[in-house]
Amino acid sequence: MNSKFSLISIGILAIMAVAYFSLKNSQFDPNIVVTPDTDNKTYQYLELSNKLRVLLISDPEADKASAALDVHVGSLRDPEGREGLAHFLEHMLFLGTEDFPEAGEYQQFITKHGGSHNAFTASEHTNYFFEIDKDHLAPALDRFSAFFKTPLFTEQYVDREKNAVHSEYQAKLKDDVRRNYEVIRSVFNPQHPASHFSVGALETLSDRPESTIQEDLRAFYDKYYSANLMTLVVSGKEDTETLKKWVEEKFSAIPNKTVKLDAIKVPLFTEGTLPAEVFINPIKNTRTLSLVFPIKPLAPYYREKPTQYISNLIGHEGEGSLLSTLKEQGLADGLSAGAGFNTLEYATFHISVKLTEKGLAQYNDVTQAVFSYINLLTAKGPDQNIYDEQSKLNNIAFRFQEQRSASQTTSHLAGNLQKYLPREVIRGPYLMARYDAKIIEEYLAYLTPSNVLITVAAQDLPTNQTTKWYQTPYSLQQISDETLAAWKSAPLLEGLSLPEENKFVPEHLSLLEMPSDATDKPTQLIDDEGFELWHRTNTEFQSPKADIYINIRSPKANNSPIAGVEGNLFAKLVNDSLNEYSYPAYLAGLDYTFYRNSRGVTIKVSGYSEKLETLLNTVLDAVFNAPLEQKRFDIYKEEMVRAYRNEAKDKPYSLAYKSLMSVLMSSTWSLPDRLNAAEQVTLPDLVSYRQELLKEIEVVMLTHGNLTKDTAKTLASNVKDSLFKSSTPTVVPANKVAQLSKGEVAGLDLETKHNDSVLLTYYQGKEISDLERAYAGLLSQVVSTPFYNQIRTEKQRGYIVFATPIPLARVPGFTLITQSHVVSPKTLANDYQSFLLEFRDTLSNMSAEDFAQHKAGLISKLNEKPQRLSQLSDLYWQQLDQQQTDFNTRERLVKAIGAITQPELVSFYDRFFFGDESRELVIQYQGQSIESEEPELLKVNNPIKDVNQFKLNRPTF
Repeated sequence: MNSKFSLISIGILAIMAVAYFSLKNSQFDPNIVVTPDTDNKTYQYLELSNKLRVLLISDPEADKASAALDVHVGSLRDPEGREGLAHFLEHMLFLGTEDFPEAGEYQQFITKHGGSHNAFTASEHTNYFFEIDKDHLAPALDRFSAFFKTPLFTEQYVDREKNAVHSEYQAKLKDDVRRNYEVIRSVFNPQHPASHFSVGALETLSDRPESTIQEDLRAFYDKYYSANLMTLVVSGKEDTETLKKWVEEKFSAIPNKTVKLDAIKVPLFTEGTLPAEVFINPIKNTRTLSLVFPIKPLAPYYREKPTQYISNLIGHEGEGSLLSTLKEQGLADGLSAGAGFNTLEYATFHISVKLTEKGLAQYNDVTQAVFSYINLLTAKGPDQNIYDEQSKLNNIAFRFQEQRSASQTTSHLAGNLQKYLPREVIRGPYLMARYDAKIIEEYLAYLTPSNVLITVAAQDLPTNQTTKWYQTPYSLQQISDETLAAWKSAPLLEGLSLPEENKFVPEHLSLLEMPSDATDKPTQLIDDEGFELWHRTNTEFQSPKADIYINIRSPKANNSPIAGVEGNLFAKLVNDSLNEYSYPAYLAGLDYTFYRNSRGVTIKVSGYSEKLETLLNTVLDAVFNAPLEQKRFDIYKEEMVRAYRNEAKDKPYSLAYKSLMSVLMSSTWSLPDRLNAAEQVTLPDLVSYRQELLKEIEVVMLTHGNLTKDTAKTLASNVKDSLFKSSTPTVVPANKVAQLSKGEVAGLDLETKHNDSVLLTYYQGKEISDLERAYAGLLSQVVSTPFYNQIRTEKQRGYIVFATPIPLARVPGFTLITQSHVVSPKTLANDYQSFLLEFRDTLSNMSAEDFAQHKAGLISKLNEKPQRLSQLSDLYWQQLDQQQTDFNTRERLVKAIGAITQPELVSFYDRFFFGDESRELVIQYQGQSIESEEPELLKVNNPIKDVNQFKLNRPTF
């Protein structure tokens, strides 16, 4: 073969050869997209004259239009010494083009018309996407397409935005995922680009004597941003002919530079590196064992999916599984397996085990257990029955695939169009169309002790090195011959076996005939003392699935921090007892969740309606009868205490948001309270909690989907009989929200340790009403993008900046948040105040057309139809919890927004932010990287010293 052919070319040819052979023999058109049963959209594939590959989606029923463009270039192509350049370029394309030179114009246009936008840079791909109100796709495409034709790379914004990239890097300095990843990268072959830093920082993105960063950005763009490396997906309400015309007009001018990517010829690991073992010290107190195996690329085998077959077995959680055996021995409480890095030229297979304290001490034994299971798979050999069952479940999942949002769809499919033929662009990830034992054996052969990188991440492990970018302590050492020998010959552990045939695989997947009296919202079928049933038969999503929710409310559920902790532990132990039983159900498209809520505990069972009742009855039984054993209690109590201690190390903006909840919500407890309660709780306490929880209850039940009224009533009768066997009915009030006083500025100082500052400023509405919520929502619509542009883009205060409405239990509220590594909370407060004062004039002088567009944009968001059954079920369930049993909350809000005039919003703005009636809560922290003798904190008129005391005597909404 010609040596100029790259490995990428070989990989693509291999994929196309396999796919074409199958399609040719099936006499199928490779450009006609195979779609799920649930998908009524029209698809058309085409290739423009510049070799840009395009997928058009016509969806006349859509509320949102969308587009995504994927460039087959990512961080692996960063030039040496310019690490993060691909990521920086992604940022820069949003900051002005020749036709639309204003830096925030694109974002403002998208936001004004009810949309959203984003992008991401991966190792091989950079993906840009947006969604917008269905009537504004064409002008949005004008702005979007200009990214790839005439970006400006204005010097002013190059200088500013590299600070934003640096802020993004700084914001993740204490992110253990990033830190651990850098350690693994440091073990890779240093000549392989996957070993390099990919985010970018001032050190890598600053000007140099030989070239400016602006010049290097332009050179990178000119070299790689070529139409032949791009895929585009456009989705709109228009027919495909109209969409095609727009695409040809707006995207054909993207230059085709006929780029051929050079092959990455160096191996991922230097010869002799493996096997090896790495110890990592994370910031949070976590304990993880990972096994990383380099394997050959997976792309040529997307129809066979050998690693999916293997990972489904290693990661199984049912009876006889590796996880069940490790849990029985008290060594682990979580396990996952699957492909890790997966490019056209290299790949890895990862097994990750969540260790208990005992498991950490015996991590070599856990590793040996992993190899024992791999040895079992190797000895047994591939099993076509297991493969066929997996294939059947994949096919069912594809047929009844739930629809995504418009931008999720286009972004995902633009990436898929780089990997699959157009025909398989949707089905490709689900295909298990060809059982090939030899290929499975070939990939199993990579999973050996001689080809593994073992990583153990836990605090206090011995380390002797530190990574450059995230300062992560680690050590790298060889594995002893004795240990390797033990792993290679690991005997079969007692209890390990391959999974039995899955009894939950659905056989009857038909849709119900909709009854003549079907309603467009839930109706109440049962209203007894202490028990309500709401139901709606619904097959509009073309899926034979249903959702069942049961809220078991109790006055003892969450009346103190200790009760809240007991509720969480109770849910964990019930879930733990059900795991072996429920995991096959999960694989077969049935799922359940059991969790504590503010008023009690909730059971949710969802999936194919045929076998929901069986799963529901088992979960109900576990609520009463699941064993509460000391061994499992000790493990989960220790895990909870660690989780609460780790929470104190969360990012400042996340801590600020959680603190807001604990300050204002009556049954939301502060972190110190939760930690103190978790340290004290005992197993007898938990046994008593279950008894007290179920003594007096109020039950609300919702059934929605492919279920008849009669079935719903039968299910409800069983639930009621089970729950009220030894319980009496009661009424449990909803969670309350504390009222801030007129003119009050309450303040809470966070207790944490982080380099970054944070300032969260929350403004509370004066009452629960549709109009007040409409004002807060419309305020967010007009303020969010200008605030982001001012604080992040212009002032460069930090990477994490947003303005958002935060309704707490229907109480209107609005929040400004910034996390910054460069300034104090006091400076941020001045920035907020300056912005709000300046924007007041902008709002007053806004044209009638712009104001109307903002209203229409917000209304289009609220009117957006749910894309899947579960989304609509969640909406119904939320309204039931808030006792909005007319199920028309959004309709009322839309009506209220439609009636607001511009002078009325200005008046609300003045009252909300500046007037004597303004109600304000500030949560702040000064980062350790901010140089000042004294913390520069915002002064408030009501400092909060004790959160519980603050809430104690306040009026509530």
